[in-house]
Amino acid sequence: MRLWSTSPESRLWKTLLVSLGVALLLALIALPFVLWFRQPVRGLKVVIMDKTVPDTTRREHAGLTWLLRHRKIRKSDGLDYATNSDYYGFFPKPDHQWEAKEPSIAAAAPEFLYLADTYGVYTEEFYGQAVGNRTAMIYGGLRPEEVKDIQAALPGCLTLVGEFNTFADPTEGAPRQACMDWFGLTWNGWIGRFFKDLDAQREVPPWAVRNYERQTGKEWLFEGPGFLFVNEDDRVEVLEEGLDVVKGRGLRFKGLPGGRWLDLPGDARYDYWFDMVKPKVGTEVLAEYELPLLPSGEAKLKALGLSGRTPAVLLSQMGATRSFYFAGDFVDAWPMPNFHRVAGMAPFNRIFSRETPGDAQSFYWRVYVPMMSRILEDALARKQANRPH
Repeated sequence: MRLWSTSPESRLWKTLLVSLGVALLLALIALPFVLWFRQPVRGLKVVIMDKTVPDTTRREHAGLTWLLRHRKIRKSDGLDYATNSDYYGFFPKPDHQWEAKEPSIAAAAPEFLYLADTYGVYTEEFYGQAVGNRTAMIYGGLRPEEVKDIQAALPGCLTLVGEFNTFADPTEGAPRQACMDWFGLTWNGWIGRFFKDLDAQREVPPWAVRNYERQTGKEWLFEGPGFLFVNEDDRVEVLEEGLDVVKGRGLRFKGLPGGRWLDLPGDARYDYWFDMVKPKVGTEVLAEYELPLLPSGEAKLKALGLSGRTPAVLLSQMGATRSFYFAGDFVDAWPMPNFHRVAGMAPFNRIFSRETPGDAQSFYWRVYVPMMSRILEDALARKQANRPH
């Protein structure tokens, strides 16, 4: 006994329904790509400085150029910004060869200037396997002539963005002071970082271990998660999870009321290097870090003149230039996706990314991408408003 009809009409309807379902599925798959291609192309002169490029990943600015391509913000010639070529600084070549490309920033007349990293490249990481030792610098630091060049470019620049490390070691003296003036802040020499494992055989830099043992006369016996704080004068302090800081929380990034226009989250985890800065009068703190200290950790930081709260994103104004400083290595989120022509990709990753200790991907999608998107849109809007009508 047949339970359903196999008449020609029935088979035709089934075929039509299956075809319709397949067509709808294909349309849903194609929709994000179609929407991306329908978005307008915008032009913005973006100049990127990155001196810390020991390998071809170019991870200190790859996240920015990916975002520019994703948002269809292009060069004046209509081409996409390329990670491998559209920046100033250190360019690695095969067989441990390299060159520095340092054309005049002022001559480029940037509308958006991004100082991604000036720390530089060192012999150990460039010529051999990086093990965290302090070795001779091949290239790096911000020089006086570069500061003069940037200073000449700023009057015509809509937005200046800087990240850790822009003015810390090896930059010093007048160039460092100029950077701090641009960003409206001061720095007391302290930087910090969360480590998934403080064991000396893991990721902790050997120089930090040596400095700690020399200063304290104690053997480095730390293991498990915790924070390392180091000063440019080589002082070292360690905060252990469960003893000095709350277990499992990490360093918390907190968007403040003044930063709401940047679409900052109220709480997110940040696990990489950060510097501890203070705003000058007139500089606005848009986000801050909160270290979940226990009493022993609070006492350790207090003895160093530090606290569990420190600025993470700062905004200052220099004439027509809006100056943003990110007190962390925010853009570093390697690996980046191999594709960018998909509408809704950024909010999708923002919603579904999960915090994992030591993983920068969640912070990139939840904090950096929406924040930088708003900063870029702000620059584009001001550019449009300044055009003669």
